[in-house]
Amino acid sequence: MALNLKGKSEESKTQCILEFVNHILESRGQVYDLEFIKLKELKLTDAEISEIVAHTAMNIFTTYYHMIAKTEIDYPLVKAQNKQLDNY
Repeated sequence: MALNLKGKSEESKTQCILEFVNHILESRGQVYDLEFIKLKELKLTDAEISEIVAHTAMNIFTTYYHMIAKTEIDYPLVKAQNKQLDNY
């Protein structure tokens, strides 16, 4: 869990997915074919890749909504330990 909070994983497949999601966030959705090739090499299907993108987008817009609505958080806040991830 500690590695996940840093955007890292010991498992290579999970690490590749985390890097893909971080790239989506950092590039504001400008993803290159190379990223998809890496995921395909891990035997991820188009449906699985689409699900990763959909969950990423859903979480971004959920966060935006709650920031705009100033929703009061009623559960323990967990912050990423990666400074770059704290901004998302």
